Amino acid sequence: MKEVLFNPKPINAGALLTIDLSAICANWRALKARVGSAECAAVIKADAYGLGAVKIAPALYGAGCRQFFVAHLTEAIDLRPALPSDAAIYVLHCQSTQVKPPIKTQFSP
Repeated sequence: MKEVLFNPKPINAGALLTIDLSAICANWRALKARVGSAECAAVIKADAYGLGAVKIAPALYGAGCRQFFVAHLTEAIDLRPALPSDAAIYVLHCQSTQVKPPIKTQFSP
């Protein structure tokens, strides 16, 4: 499944970025196969490195990923509606004292 993740109108860049979500999912599945029974997470900080976390994360969830890492709490808050409630979102740059209920029950610092 290939999907263009931004407005394809020319903006003087002269290029069009096409993201192949099935290739991203295949890469995750290949990593998961290598780790055996261990958890295999997806690091989708910085808006999935500019690819669009709210598009990438649900595709990875569909591939079986249930653990997601972001850099900042604001990224986790933006991502939460895009994933089912059983997906765990971990925040890399956050102390547990910074997270108050009800947010504390949705994200792991």
